[in-house]
Amino acid sequence: MKAFTFIHTSDLHLDLPIRGWKGSTEELLLRQREYRQTFERIIRLAKDRQVHFLLISGDFLEHQTIAWSTVKWIMDQFHQLPATRVFISPGKSDPWIKDSFYRTLDWPEHVHIFTDKWEELVFEEYSLRIIGKGKGENVSNVALPAWVTGPAEEERRMMITYGDVNEADLVPLELDYVALGQNHQRNVYQLDNTRNTVVCHPGSPEGISWKETGERTVTWGQFDSDGLTIEHLPIQTRRLERIEVDVTACKSIDEVLEKIVQSIPERKDREVCWCLKITGRRDPGLILHPDQVSQKLKERSFFHVEVQDQTTMGYNLDQLRSHGGLLGAYIRKMEKKIKEAAPEERMVLYRALEQGLDALLKEVKYL
Repeated sequence: MKAFTFIHTSDLHLDLPIRGWKGSTEELLLRQREYRQTFERIIRLAKDRQVHFLLISGDFLEHQTIAWSTVKWIMDQFHQLPATRVFISPGKSDPWIKDSFYRTLDWPEHVHIFTDKWEELVFEEYSLRIIGKGKGENVSNVALPAWVTGPAEEERRMMITYGDVNEADLVPLELDYVALGQNHQRNVYQLDNTRNTVVCHPGSPEGISWKETGERTVTWGQFDSDGLTIEHLPIQTRRLERIEVDVTACKSIDEVLEKIVQSIPERKDREVCWCLKITGRRDPGLILHPDQVSQKLKERSFFHVEVQDQTTMGYNLDQLRSHGGLLGAYIRKMEKKIKEAAPEERMVLYRALEQGLDALLKEVKYL
């Protein structure tokens, strides 16, 4: 049987408005362009690897907000892949409905868009049968076609659809690869059947929310005489990441900034979109303004940092020390240890000081 390759992606949501953006308008416009750049990267990868099939399993476009100019640009991108057959399974965000661009426009001949009815296409040169379906008005779970039976021994079978499928219904179909969408996190598993069917959610190729952190990928696959091989290839234009920084013991905004920078030491990571959660006990004299912290990090070459202040007010040590007695003695003893300790040990000792005060003040309260 002749070998062939494919790329599987989903959930790009082109022209989806970016909600809740807390950066500048310039950053927002750049971020919107980056979603297009990611699709361009997918097209370039397909072209460079000369893949035979490009599978897009749902939520490719955002039906409510997609612009005609964007659709025209998408078609121009597809025209760069004349030798690659493109299959699109409409999803919840880009359903197969009357006013969908999928139905009202003429798409390139090598682009096939599945309707809300099950279809199958046969490519005899690859001994391949592709079964597919898109979402229509009904967005419930996928009901698999009753007419599909197990394949002939020499036939390869791929299914492309959107949404959740019943694993038990897939098992007897003896498919080789099931291309799914909807889940923005990559999830790949095999079924316990004769063909060890590979079921794949490739995940979103570009992060849309803070739940979609880290490397984003597309799935590349190859069928040859040894069977199916898949590989997950990084594709994102810009990563999203989350980080938590404890600013306990920081006395000034400059110390807070230095603590954050130390937590993100690599210069290349300053190009990442960060969601920064600031935690710990804040010095009573320290006032944190998230927008101010974000702006000062931008001045240090960070692209975008969304700051969440989740600190709690710490103790006023000067006031407690002035009381003398056990509290004052404890504070002076711990402060001496902190001053003499190595830098990497000071945070541990400062937390010990705070925890000791918690216990002492609790006892004083109930005396």
